[in-house]
Amino acid sequence: MNSKAFFYGVLSYDHMMALGLAMKNVQDQKLEMNGDTLMASLRALSFDGLSGRQNLAPGTNDREIMAVEIMNCQGYKEDGKTVRFVPVGFVDSVTGKLTIEEDKILWPGKTSTPPNR
Repeated sequence: MNSKAFFYGVLSYDHMMALGLAMKNVQDQKLEMNGDTLMASLRALSFDGLSGRQNLAPGTNDREIMAVEIMNCQGYKEDGKTVRFVPVGFVDSVTGKLTIEEDKILWPGKTSTPPNR
């Protein structure tokens, strides 16, 4: 399985889990199942999913800051089939601050020197 399929699979699992938990909450509260009660339940959810903590930012339908890792494609692994990705940065899931480790980046042409701008 490639990393893109895995990533989307993990997010899809978390989305389905969130929907299922929200529906269960609506049923447990003996409320009518409709868009408003379902969205209210989704906005109140908070659980640990496969991709990290799942909860929506207050007043939005957007996920709170999700941990993000920046990867640099650096050719292929020894098998010649699997792309080699190296972590070169991340977004702090608490502060939202982006950190890049430029010395780990391999630029086009297999060089550690960034191209001219």
